[in-house]
Amino acid sequence: GGAPDGDEDGAASSSPTVAELVGGTRRPSAMLSKHAALEGWTWLSVKALRTPDGKGGEERGNVQGQRSGSEIEGVFGDGEGCVVWASLCCVFLFFSAVPSANELGVPYAFTDARSMRIVHFAADSKRMTLAGVPGARGDEPPLQFVMLLPDGRWQAVREQSVDMKVETEE
Repeated sequence: GGAPDGDEDGAASSSPTVAELVGGTRRPSAMLSKHAALEGWTWLSVKALRTPDGKGGEERGNVQGQRSGSEIEGVFGDGEGCVVWASLCCVFLFFSAVPSANELGVPYAFTDARSMRIVHFAADSKRMTLAGVPGARGDEPPLQFVMLLPDGRWQAVREQSVDMKVETEE
């Protein structure tokens, strides 16, 4: 995939999003939309990547006319983990609770996408397993995510692998 379709103002593409499939509106203008090569609702198997207040996007409620993340989570069909808005910008994968251009949409976690690889992809379910890039000795380091805490501190979260389910195969 390349840059999302749309005009220079970051207008939505013509393909449907998960929010549209569950009765939402067109793709919202998220905080990082103008800089994102790819973005959209994503289910993650790791509960440790919930927002610092302990909630994922699925618990944030109705934002800009969209249905709640819990309804979107139902479309993903998995009860474990959390639903987040993911934005791939340059080499970083950012996670936000909601796709909003206000303070609710500020990313609360990120990772360096260069340090991860796809070890499994199921096209029918749009689910993939991510793991660390093997080192020179063949060891597989864990994936490292940085959680940005509300008080200005940060916290590292390490996982051997993460299952991710996306809305499109791109």
